[in-house]
Amino acid sequence: ILAAVGSLFGVSIVELGAEDNGSGKLVQFYLDLGFTAKSNLERFIAGELPMRAPMGLVSRLAPAQWLQDIVPQDFDAWPWFWSRVERPKVEEVLSYIGIPHKWSWKVQWPLGANVEASLIVETHRIILVVHLRTRDGEELAYARGAYRVGQSMLRVLWFGRSDSQAVHSSVR
Repeated sequence: ILAAVGSLFGVSIVELGAEDNGSGKLVQFYLDLGFTAKSNLERFIAGELPMRAPMGLVSRLAPAQWLQDIVPQDFDAWPWFWSRVERPKVEEVLSYIGIPHKWSWKVQWPLGANVEASLIVETHRIILVVHLRTRDGEELAYARGAYRVGQSMLRVLWFGRSDSQAVHSSVR
């Protein structure tokens, strides 16, 4: 039943730990059902043997009527799941996937210049701030934009230099 419900979520592999007492009977039972050992069976004596099988193979082991009696016919797994799960905060997602909040890199033009970029995470948007600076730190250009997470839209808030100045004349 668990495998059949898992298949509604698109799961394709079932993994389990066969906790055999050394007789080999439990491992053989799972092998007969279509599971394969993830590690070498010859080195397995007692304990837990990791095993896996295709989801379709395992879900067919339960009578189809059982699943029909448990899960409504029109059940759509992912919309149901996301309607009940708290949406992660933007900050948590960025941290989880390893996106830094600040970074910089050298550019070929103007000679010796570099770009500095940073993210400022707010509740429903991410502010992206980008500076183009000379090797001496003089600001040549500045851009500020807001990515609105719920709308999947980037809005340019300012392009020029800080304090509402125009882009430096050397890069116009």
